[in-house]
Amino acid sequence: IKEVQFTGTIDDPLGHKDLIGITDHLLSIRPDIYIGMHTNGSMRTPKYLKEFAEVLLSRGRDMNDHTVHFSIDGLEDTNHLYRKNCRWDKIMENAKAFIDAGGRASWQMLEFPWNKHQILEARALAKSMGFLKFKVRENKSPLLNNLDEYLLKNKDDMKKIRRYHQVLDSTEVPNDPIDCRW
Repeated sequence: IKEVQFTGTIDDPLGHKDLIGITDHLLSIRPDIYIGMHTNGSMRTPKYLKEFAEVLLSRGRDMNDHTVHFSIDGLEDTNHLYRKNCRWDKIMENAKAFIDAGGRASWQMLEFPWNKHQILEARALAKSMGFLKFKVRENKSPLLNNLDEYLLKNKDDMKKIRRYHQVLDSTEVPNDPIDCRW
């Protein structure tokens, strides 16, 4: 294994109870391994993101090889339209803490009709904050281009989480039946 990418299609790696422990363990047994992570940056605290950067810096490879990709789809007035329940100020604080601690960060922005006019401003903000890369990705789901219409049509389904063949109210957080330390 030469590379580990922490990413989630539904969940965010920052939600794992022992992400730092896993990362530290991987780097202790494989100091030459590449660590990458994809996050919307809205979970945890600046202190946690600083500590994550410090773990990446403390072992093995040059920190410049490890990257956290922050998925930020617009600016303060548009990011939340697609990234539900994500607070802009928290994302910015977390990203700044990670970068200020020496972390290598990239900003990935999905382009939608409601945020494409912000690409240049977002790129400038990313540069001023110390993000090393800024990447715009095309939205490949045309259904999401009119998000209000999509949400109205699918509001009953959007209220539920389907997990392990259970249907849960979106406000309920299930105990994960999987017990895996690493």
